Amino acid sequence: MEKVDKWDTLLNVLCLEDVLNDAVLINGILVDAGFQVKMDITADEKEYLTFIKEVNYDIILADYTIAGFDIYTALNWAKELQPDVPFICISGTIGDVRAVELLKKGATDYVSKDRLIRLPFAVRLALENAARQRDWRRTDEALQQANNELQSLHNSLDQAVFSVDMINNKMINVSIAHETMFGQSQAAFLNNPKLWYEIIIPEDKPIVDAGYPVLFAGKNLQHEYRIAHSDGQIRWIEAKMNPTLDATGKLIRIDGIASDITKRKQSEEALRESQVRYQAIFEFTGTATFISDEHTEILMANNECFSITGYTPEELKGQKWSQFFANESLQKMLKNHNTRRQNPNEAPKKYEVKLVNKKGDLRDVILEISMIPDTQQSIISILDITERKQAALELIKALEKAEESDRLKTSFLNNISHEIRTPFNGILGFLSIMQTTDITISERDEYIYFINQSADRLMQTINDIVEISQIQAGQMKLAISETNLQKLIDKLDYRFGTLAKKQSLKFNIINNLPLQKMTLFIDGIKLKTILSNLINNALKFTKSGSIEIGISEKNNTLEFYVKDTGIGISENKQEVIFELFKQADSSNIRQFEGLGLGLSITKSYIEMLGGNICLESELGKGSTFYFTIPV
Repeated sequence: MEKVDKWDTLLNVLCLEDVLNDAVLINGILVDAGFQVKMDITADEKEYLTFIKEVNYDIILADYTIAGFDIYTALNWAKELQPDVPFICISGTIGDVRAVELLKKGATDYVSKDRLIRLPFAVRLALENAARQRDWRRTDEALQQANNELQSLHNSLDQAVFSVDMINNKMINVSIAHETMFGQSQAAFLNNPKLWYEIIIPEDKPIVDAGYPVLFAGKNLQHEYRIAHSDGQIRWIEAKMNPTLDATGKLIRIDGIASDITKRKQSEEALRESQVRYQAIFEFTGTATFISDEHTEILMANNECFSITGYTPEELKGQKWSQFFANESLQKMLKNHNTRRQNPNEAPKKYEVKLVNKKGDLRDVILEISMIPDTQQSIISILDITERKQAALELIKALEKAEESDRLKTSFLNNISHEIRTPFNGILGFLSIMQTTDITISERDEYIYFINQSADRLMQTINDIVEISQIQAGQMKLAISETNLQKLIDKLDYRFGTLAKKQSLKFNIINNLPLQKMTLFIDGIKLKTILSNLINNALKFTKSGSIEIGISEKNNTLEFYVKDTGIGISENKQEVIFELFKQADSSNIRQFEGLGLGLSITKSYIEMLGGNICLESELGKGSTFYFTIPV
C-alpha cells in the first residue's frame, strides 16, 4: 500500500461500524498509510451520541448501513455537536445517487469498501480542508474584531467619521456622532446618502458644490457650512475630506471627519461685536488725550496721560510735545503736523510712533489725531501698544507652533488612513481572490499568510492608537508583578531572532545579569512592549549587518541598549523622534510604514517605570538606544 505524507500528530477517529473486522481493517489501513491512530468503535446510537458529546475527534468514519441506526441521523448529530470534524461515509452498498445525496446533506466524502486503498488519501484531504476552514474562520473573526474595534474607535470620537462609496453612491461608514451632530440617525444616512446635503441651508450649498472639483482632482478638502438641525437650530459644520482615486484617476471613495463648530463661530461673532463696542468706547472715553496748538505746544491733557507718559497733566501743560517722542519718530510727526494744517485730508489720522516716558523708557504708541473744527488746534489720543506688540510677537510664535501642531495632526490623520486602509485593502483583496477564482492549495495558503500579516498590522495600528490615547488621557496604569526576565529574553530572542534571520541579519542578546537578578518586581508587559518597539524599529530600519541587545545592572538600576547597523538618524531629528506623531522621515513619501507612535509610547512607559531613554546615532551607520529602569 502506498503511504501518504507522515501524519505527526495522533489521529483521533470515531468509527461507526457494526462489523468489527471492517473497523479493524480500516484502522490497519490508516496505520499502514502512516497515521498514528486512536480509534473509538461503536454501532450503537446512544453510545455514538455519548462519544461525540464527550470526546473531541479529528475525523468520523461511518458505515452507511447499520442495523437500527440511520446514517443521516449520525451525520446530523456530528454537524450539530462537532461541526468542524470531517464526516466520511464508508460502505459497500451505497450507490452514486445516495452518495451525492449524502454529500449534499453535509458529508465530507464517501469511500467504497471495495476501494479502501483510497481511504488514507480521502482522510488526508478531509483533514487538510478542515484545517483550512478553521484558518479561514479565524481570519474572518480577526477581521471582524478589527472592524469592530475600528468602529468603536470612530464611535468614541466627538467628531462624525464617514466614508462614501462614490462608485455605488452609498455611505459605507457612518459613526454614531452623526446622530448628535446632525440630528439624524445612522440608518437615515445609510439609507439616504444625500441626506447630509439636503440639510445644508440653501445659502451654503454653493460652498459645498465648489468643493467637488477639488475632490475629483484627488486633493484633500476642508470647508465650513451651516445645516438645519432636526431640533430646528442652525449649526456650523467643519468638514475635512480625503479622496481616493483608482489607477485611472477616477474618484472611488471619500473618507472624512466632520466637527460641530457652532460654539466656535458664536464665540468669534461675540468677539467681533465686543471689539466694535470696545473700539467705540476707546475712541471717545478713557483714552490718554491731549490738545496741541499749531506750534506743538500742549494746551491741555487728561489724567490718562499719566499712565503712559509718567507726567501729570500739570507737568505736560505748556510743554512742546516733540520733547516726549523719540528722535526717530519726530521727523514723521512734524511732517504730518504741517500737512494737516495745509491739507487736512492728506495727513494720516492715525499712525504709530515711539514715545519716551518720564523714566526714559521707549513705548510703542499709536497716535490718533483730529483737527478741532474752525481752529488750528489738534486733539491727540495716545494708545500704548507696547504690550500688544509684544503679545503679537508671542502670538506669532504661538501661531507658528499651532501650525506645526496642525501639520503633525494632518500628517497623523493621513498616516492613520494609510496604515488602516493598506492592510484592510490587502485583506479584502486576497479574500476576494480566494472567493471568486480557482486557485491551488499552495496559492490559497499563501493568500491566508498575507491576510494574517495584514490583520496583524491592522491590529498593531489600532493597539498603538488605543495605547497612546490611554497615555494621553492618564488612564494607563502600572501593573507590577513578579517577572522572570530570562523568560522574557527567551521570547524576544525567539520572536525577533526569527525575523532577523529572514532579513539575513545577525541577532544577538547579551545578558550580563547574574541568575539571582533575573526575577524582578516590575510591569513585565510594559517592559516587553518597550523592548519590542525598539527591536521592531531596529529591524525596520536595518537592511544589512546586525542587531544587538544588551542587559546589565548597575547601582540597583537595569541598563538596556538596542544597537543596530541601520540607516541611522540625523542629529537634528534625534530629539523630535520621541515626540508624539513625529518620525525621522516625515515627508509625504516615507519609505517606512507606521504612525510615529512607537517611540512616544516607549518613552512614556520608560518614564512611568521611573527610567530614562537616550540614543546615539550616526546617519548611514546605525543607532543605539539606551534606557534605564530602577529596580
